[in-house]
Amino acid sequence: MSISSSLGTIPRPRKQMESSVTTIQQSDTLIGWQGIRFTLPPDWNLTSFSLESESGYLRVDSPGDSGLCAQVRWQTAGRNTRKIRTMYDILAPHARKLFRRPEPVVPPPDLKATLEKILKASKKEASKSKMTFESVIKSERTEGVAGERTAASFSFVGGGRGQGKIWHCKVCNRIVVAQIVGTQKDSRAIQAIASQFLGSLSCHSSTEYDLWALYDLNVEIPKTFKLNSQKVMSGNLQLSFMHGGEMIRVERWGLATMVLKKFTIEEWLRANAYINAGKALVQESACNEKHAGVESQLKVKLFDKIKLFKLARGFALPMASHYAGCMWLCPEEQKLFMVEVLTRKKNPELMHKVASSCNCHSGSSL
Repeated sequence: MSISSSLGTIPRPRKQMESSVTTIQQSDTLIGWQGIRFTLPPDWNLTSFSLESESGYLRVDSPGDSGLCAQVRWQTAGRNTRKIRTMYDILAPHARKLFRRPEPVVPPPDLKATLEKILKASKKEASKSKMTFESVIKSERTEGVAGERTAASFSFVGGGRGQGKIWHCKVCNRIVVAQIVGTQKDSRAIQAIASQFLGSLSCHSSTEYDLWALYDLNVEIPKTFKLNSQKVMSGNLQLSFMHGGEMIRVERWGLATMVLKKFTIEEWLRANAYINAGKALVQESACNEKHAGVESQLKVKLFDKIKLFKLARGFALPMASHYAGCMWLCPEEQKLFMVEVLTRKKNPELMHKVASSCNCHSGSSL
């Protein structure tokens, strides 16, 4: 995906809500994905996302019949966007590392040119529907901690309206384009929500952990672990992260009362563990700061190592040999949460650290 793809994915106008801003009473919606983090009014829902870290996209829709949505695109500056990589592209980084050569200097991106290209594509989309399109780009300015960002705000009207910002961050070297989009009648709502959204939006974490927050799951994962797979379904949410031959998996189930009518928490942990837990010892544990639960630790058997090897696509030796998993019930939300880690060395502390970071009362429900 190119950062210069059209931002003009204007949501189809839906029935206008009488008040989309002034009725905010509950806690805000927190979104965290691939180092991107921001807040929106209550009950907004993540509806579209990409798995890639270097280049990606997020869309979060407002609740009910409002036509508002938040969109974020990002891409690493200077990243090679060619679909076919040459041998030089593959070997050059390794050669520089081997001979201790510095990375080539990448000139700062031309934000105005990038944004003009985006808006031109949006104008073309609007013209197909025989709609006028007008846009305004404000002057670039420096912002953020120690002036880490070069940013420019923009707005547009045509087939809808939107307000947003483009910036380049010197710390993470990302180009980020973020906006709030709505219908022609949403002018006041867009301004109010864009102020909160853009003011809260960050493109990298200041710690060694990234926040992953969607729906009612909020957890911090070490940056060295990259998202490998996800499952977002009604009643079940799962995120899996890989670092070489090691894994962290976080999972949440809804309707816990239905599950616990047939299974105990110990049985549900054994049944859903990534490895064959069999009759492994499961004991009580203070998994999470808010809730007690159960945990299990055991060595990874050969069959499970093969399964993990396939998941790591064969480029991660040696494979993990130790497993630690825990599960707890959140009675307030009636949901079950599980955190699993598979590591080369015995490391239950990592499981407890991830589980302790898990806030099961955040975001909106699914």
